[in-house]
Amino acid sequence: MPPSDRKPTPAFFFEERDSRAIGIYGERVAARSLKRSGLKILLRNLKIEKNEIDLVCRDGDTLAFVEVKARRDVLHGQPSEAVDRMKRARLVRAAQLYLRELHRGKNRSAVILYRFDIVEVLLSPAQPPEIRHIRDAFGTDPNREYRA
Repeated sequence: MPPSDRKPTPAFFFEERDSRAIGIYGERVAARSLKRSGLKILLRNLKIEKNEIDLVCRDGDTLAFVEVKARRDVLHGQPSEAVDRMKRARLVRAAQLYLRELHRGKNRSAVILYRFDIVEVLLSPAQPPEIRHIRDAFGTDPNREYRA
């Protein structure tokens, strides 16, 4: 993973054990990286029912539903490996509900293209975070369509 954020990871992330703080920091780093890559951040931490999508972005004509996984090491595998079948199902469900709401009241014949991405953020002491953007991470058709 090439470094793509200039600032070193704050040292306190390696002293405390609060995974939520690491996740929040990782989401900020991921959002900056996606913006630099040309994506537009539409929503952060979208909560629908009991599900959450970290980032909803626009990449040209396509919506990207992005799951961010930040880790301090890879002792237990790559960050993206934490997005298991259950997590994917929750993300797909949340995206479907969001698309339904987005489509409500709009031109019902409109087609919305979308995909699911994962951004891995690997934090290292005194080093810039390493970021890897995995487009269409679920291995689906990158041009999924939503129709009402």
